[in-house]
Amino acid sequence: MKSNSAETEYEKIIIDCLDAYKRHLHVATSDEALTILAGDECTLIQNAFMWMGRWRPSSAIVFVLSRMGFDSVQATKDHCEAAVACSSSSSTVKEKQLTCLRALQKEAFQAEARISDEVAAVQMLLADQDALDILHGRNSESDGYDDLIHLRQLLHVKLGELKVLLQKADELRLHTLTNLLTIISSRQAASCLIGAFELMFVIRSLGDSI
Repeated sequence: MKSNSAETEYEKIIIDCLDAYKRHLHVATSDEALTILAGDECTLIQNAFMWMGRWRPSSAIVFVLSRMGFDSVQATKDHCEAAVACSSSSSTVKEKQLTCLRALQKEAFQAEARISDEVAAVQMLLADQDALDILHGRNSESDGYDDLIHLRQLLHVKLGELKVLLQKADELRLHTLTNLLTIISSRQAASCLIGAFELMFVIRSLGDSI
């Protein structure tokens, strides 16, 4: 009974944290998106490990496995009473959970690759012939001032596209978290949440010291 009560408390905490994270992901303008993508609010070390301005979804599964470990006793399907008693109270990842986590990691990795390809396409379009012609004033039908206006308009469009891609990346992060919480228990999620905050604070502290 006590264990069920603790699990319920863990679940409430996780739900509150997830709701707060959803609010944090809201990006209203292209300027806000640019600030996030540029890592303006991060230290150099933090920024070096970011993907699309924030954490990489597939790395969340790696973190869970590193934090919780894998229950090798259950993996060998040893059903003796002692093993069952041990594994039932353990926070380690079970074989069925591991299968689901690997599938989620593969899904996240593939989605990350698609978004990264879209970002590359946006970035390369900025260096296409039309953009370079504007930059170097090769358009004989307009003066330099008009060229700057056209370049500004082009950049505005590109920033809008990057904002959309950031939103896609954030949706993937949220999708990964939501599915992750259906795979692991609330107790496991709480342990991973604590570990994630500890890691974040350590990296932030190291970054501030540089």
